[in-house]
Parts: sequence; structure tokens; C-alpha cells
Amino acid sequence: MEPMTPTLAPCAQTPVLHLCIATEQTLANVLPLRLLPWGQVIIIASDQLRQRSQARLQQLLRWAESEAHQRGLFPLDAVRVVELPDTGMGWSGLLAFARRLAAELTLQHPGQSIDLNVTGGTKLMSQAFSTAFAGQARMVYCNTQGAALEVLDPEGRAPTLALPPDLLSLQDYLFAQGFEVSGFQSAADAPWLATIEQRLPLTLSLVREAQRLRLTPGYKSKRLLTVLHGIAAESLPNKSMRHSFEPVCECMAPHLPVWRIMVDLLQTHGIAEVLAWDAPEEEQPGLLRLRWTSEEAARYLAGGYLEEYAFLCAHALGLPPGQIGMNVRLRLFDSRLPESYDYQELDVVIAWGNRLWVLECKAGVQVHNGAGQDVLNKLDTLKARVGGALGEGWLLTPLPLREDIEQQLPVIERARNYGIRLVNGGRELSQLPGTLAAALQRPDVAPTLDSAPRDLRQALDEAAAAHYRSQAR
Repeated sequence: MEPMTPTLAPCAQTPVLHLCIATEQTLANVLPLRLLPWGQVIIIASDQLRQRSQARLQQLLRWAESEAHQRGLFPLDAVRVVELPDTGMGWSGLLAFARRLAAELTLQHPGQSIDLNVTGGTKLMSQAFSTAFAGQARMVYCNTQGAALEVLDPEGRAPTLALPPDLLSLQDYLFAQGFEVSGFQSAADAPWLATIEQRLPLTLSLVREAQRLRLTPGYKSKRLLTVLHGIAAESLPNKSMRHSFEPVCECMAPHLPVWRIMVDLLQTHGIAEVLAWDAPEEEQPGLLRLRWTSEEAARYLAGGYLEEYAFLCAHALGLPPGQIGMNVRLRLFDSRLPESYDYQELDVVIAWGNRLWVLECKAGVQVHNGAGQDVLNKLDTLKARVGGALGEGWLLTPLPLREDIEQQLPVIERARNYGIRLVNGGRELSQLPGTLAAALQRPDVAPTLDSAPRDLRQALDEAAAAHYRSQAR
């Protein structure tokens, strides 16, 4: 890093010299660096930032060096850090420092265009640099919320530069936030996309009819969807139990119409095959033995279907493949943990409009049975750490949340306080494509997904009618 009075080595004539002030919100500097032409970058790093958030400075430095490399520049020559010893420094000290830097750049780079991004730093700091570079540099301000790079000319005549909504891909965004992606699934993987689209009818059934499937009788007090979730989850590898994937599972299942249709759907869409289904008497429970077609298929039925549904809703918006990811596994840069250890896995993530949407999917009853507040605490931390100041957190669950239920009211209140959007119940989830289109400002897109199989809905309707008739007696 540079000393207090910076001495910058002369460099070859380049299109633009770009100055920026390092800040806690990395995107304020990252977006202009991606949008504007430049040949050299000078990052001004205050004592306060270096002492309080060295990691943020490293994120910006890493991004600038990567961007320089992509532009065919040598990072060590193209990116410099200048230390600003602002501890105890007031207006006069900041202004003097900025003027010394402006004078030195004028001498060492005569005639070279300069862009000064004044978005970062304290207000006093940005004002000092604006004053010192007045008439020497073009001032820009990154209005991330307004999706624009404002050019601060005195006459107010310079046109605003739009920030394209796909300026940063999902991986770009996460890289800027200090994360490397160790793996994820996206629409760029055509065979994977074809697989999840092929089983969309089953996915729609599980998501939109979740409440009624959880009321469909199973064996003793267990219900259909609870049973299927359970046997799928128990088949998956479990490190604490020290067992690997178990491809064969079994449960007690009655020969009711809804059960038969659901089991047929599992076979039709390649999730499982029936090995045996004992039938002592009509509509009585018999032992159902299934073989999962793969570990991924069991993971799907254990709750992964909700993640696929959320992904397909986002995919229906017509965004480029690189903007959406599912099962996004993250590692912190410079992590000392083993490579097999991920910082976090995100269910569905969307990068669009220079902000990040983190969609947390809970297909079971975790949100409803007292663990909801823990889920919200985690999501609140993620949306801030991974998404930054404009990060969005959405919690998706197929079962409705009700304020008149004592365990669920705190979840609703905490989500409201955290600014987390709840998308709960079959009705809200069925509207998710349109809800996402509105949030991502895609009014020109009218996304729809095919409806769930009619025979399942009809069987559920008939089961509900039979239940009400029996109650009436």
C-alpha cells in the first residue's frame, strides 16, 4: 500500500484513470468499474475502513484486479491502493491530501482523462475529493437503488448512465461480495433443466396441493406428504448417523385414490419405482416398498421440489441463464477451512437489477412448529452478508401462516421487522411467477407454469367431500 503522500510511478497512456474511495458497500465501486472504460484504477482506502473492515477492501481489490485481467491489463500495474490516514483528520486535512493527489496525478499523467467515483467514503471525504478534483475529473455517483450512474456536472446537463440489470452475473455479484461459488445448478445445464421441466406436473402437485396432501390419511396419525418427506429424508446420506444413501425404503400406505395417484406420479416422473405394495383389504394400509431412481430423486421428494418450483418460476421470467442459480454453494475467499466445507448453500438466488434475491425454501413444517424464528434469523444474516445493502430475502413455504395461531404470529412479526417477504400457502405460491416479475420489474413478461394433474385435484376434492359427508353424519 502507498504512504500518506502517494508517489505513483508513471504509467503508459491509458484511456481513463479511475479513482474510487473504498467503502463498506462494495457494489458502489464495483458497478462503475464494470460499466466504465478505464486503464488504471486507484483505490483510496481510509484508516477507518482498513481498521474496521479489511475484508471489504480486499474484496474491492480482488474485483479490480480480476476486472483488469479481463481487460487485458496487468493487474499489478493497473490497480493501486493509496492509504488515506484520516484518523483525527478534519476538513482541512482531507482537502489537503486530496489536492496533493490531484496535483501529482496531473504531473504524472498529463492530459489523461480522470473519472472520480465519489459514492464511497464519508460525506466529508467525498466532498474533499470532489472539491480537489473539480475541473480535473469527471465526477460520478453510483445510484444503485435507481439503477443509474449519475454524472455530477455543475450544469446538470450530462446524461445519466443506466446500469443494465444484467451488468453483473450471479457469480460476478457473489465474487464482489467476497464469495467464490463452489457449485450450483443453472439453466445453462440443458440436460438438468430438461429433467426438472419434465417433472413439473409432479412439482406443481406437491407445491400447490401441499396443504391437502398433508391432510390425506396415511398410517395411524401420519399423513401422506409427511410420510413421503420422511422416508425420502431418511434415505439420504447422514454424516451424524454414519450411513450412506439407501436406495430402498418402505412405509405403511393405504390404498386410497390419492395415494395411488401420487405413487403413479412418482413412477411416471422417474422419482421411484414400486417394488411391492401389500393390500390386505381395500383402503387398508399395506407395506409399500419403493426404490429411488437416484439419490437426487430422493432429495427432490424430501423437499427439493420446492426449490425446483422457485427456480422454474424465476426461469419463466426470461432472464439470462447466468442470473439465476439453485443450490448455490459458497465459500469465503481466503477461508482456512477445508475445501469440502462450504460457508453456506443457498436454495435459489437471483441477481438482477444489481441486487440479489435470496429465496429460502422450506417444504416441511419447520417454519410452523417453533423453528421459524431461527430460519428467519439465518435468512436475515444471509441477505445482508451475501446480498449487501440491497439484498432481498424471501421465505417460501407451501403451508399458510396464520396470525391467529400462537406459534406462527412471532414468525410473521419477525419477518415484517426484518424486511423478509413471506410467500406462504398454495395460493401465494401459485402466484409466485407474477410476484417475481413485479419485484424484478419485468412488466413485459407474463410468466405462467402449467397446471397440476387434474386427476390428483379431483381425487383430493372427492376425499374432502367424503370427509365433510362423514362429519355431517
